[in-house]
Amino acid sequence: MAVVSSCYPKRGAHLVSYLAHVRRAREQAGDEAALAYDEDFRRNASLLSSTRWDQKDNNCWFEHVGPNIEKKTAHQPKA
Repeated sequence: MAVVSSCYPKRGAHLVSYLAHVRRAREQAGDEAALAYDEDFRRNASLLSSTRWDQKDNNCWFEHVGPNIEKKTAHQPKA
């Protein structure tokens, strides 16, 4: 992140936002969903240089995270 921030100062904040999206995906839907979102987002970003890293990609989110939110909460132990 330091390299990107030094070359593109405005992108540092964008990367922090992106990390928050991935962390939220993991919290809500688990590791596999977060990894799938991360990989799909990066793949799409590599094809489109104007991709905003600070904005959640709703298509990727609904494809990878959304379906797994209920599955993760259903498997959590009850206190």
